[in-house]
Amino acid sequence: MTKTDLILEIADRAGMTRADAARALTATLEAMGQALVDGDKVTLPGFGSFSPTRTAPRSGTNPRSGERWSKPESTTVKFRLSGKLAEKL
Repeated sequence: MTKTDLILEIADRAGMTRADAARALTATLEAMGQALVDGDKVTLPGFGSFSPTRTAPRSGTNPRSGERWSKPESTTVKFRLSGKLAEKL
């Protein structure tokens, strides 16, 4: 499903225009993104939760060249599926 497909589905189910649905989706995604940037967990009951997670720095070796590389510490987002949605799948 693409963003456009999602906008059309929201507009149809909520009985709103596509423009209103697009604004609502954009606002929702921006709010979720800002919460994650701020270090907060985002929970959507019945769907799942998103939480920022720190990854430790690590190093490795390129198997072809033998060259050593290192990856600094970074932040990523972890998604955990809700039990209700997991049952449906």
